[in-house]
Amino acid sequence: LKAALERHGEDEERTAQLLALQGKREAAQSKFEKSKEKLSELQPDVFESDFDRNERALENAALAKQSGETDQALARQSFTGDGSADPKADLETSAARAAGKRERLEGVERQAKAKLLLHKLFTEEKRSVANSYVLPLSEKIAGYLQRLYGSDTVVTLEMGENAFERYQVYRPSHGHASYAFDELSKGAREQVAAALRLAIAEVLASEHEDKCLPVILDDAFVNADPERTEKLQSMLDLAACQGLQVVVFSCTPSDYAGLGARTVSLPPFLRLS
Repeated sequence: LKAALERHGEDEERTAQLLALQGKREAAQSKFEKSKEKLSELQPDVFESDFDRNERALENAALAKQSGETDQALARQSFTGDGSADPKADLETSAARAAGKRERLEGVERQAKAKLLLHKLFTEEKRSVANSYVLPLSEKIAGYLQRLYGSDTVVTLEMGENAFERYQVYRPSHGHASYAFDELSKGAREQVAAALRLAIAEVLASEHEDKCLPVILDDAFVNADPERTEKLQSMLDLAACQGLQVVVFSCTPSDYAGLGARTVSLPPFLRLS
């Protein structure tokens, strides 16, 4: 203790240093927020959009210039020719060609507008379907995980191409940290995966006549500590209260003594087989 006091100073000194650092932190945070506001006012997304638009305009101008130079060269060649060309016939041919191209352009524009409309409707419908399924599922998963990690636990889940993406657990009570599934420990991954399975089973069970589906867990929580195992029983009980038939296989049935469920012990010869 004496060595620590000599190294870091007395309580009053350390308190003063801490207050000074907190003041600097608040000043830096205020400066950071003002910088974010200024950056937002500058609309960086608009700059990027304008840059892309100007790039396209430059490309179009370059193409137009190249086309004009080609037309100029052809006109100069025609002007210096021997007079055998028929300007009137050329004009009529060009007018007919221009009419054909305008008609083709109109057809292409109609097709492009139709594709854009189809893409918009498809995207909106896909988003609507995903939200109608993913949001309730996320809420159900959070309900199970709240039995494990606290009432403020939030789950975010996104639907990709026929698969779930960005499965994250958000825990404000742990420093507002957000954990991706791959970042969790083995035990936490087992628990979060089980919550997902229970939530999916609950959603699917609503479409069955008896509103019930079985969920089998075969030593699914081998990496859970005793305290977490006790909370897992609350999560499994919640699933049973929601109408699911939860079947737990375990080599240590004492871990689930507080589950309040029916216990079936298998004979030794069945265990060996």
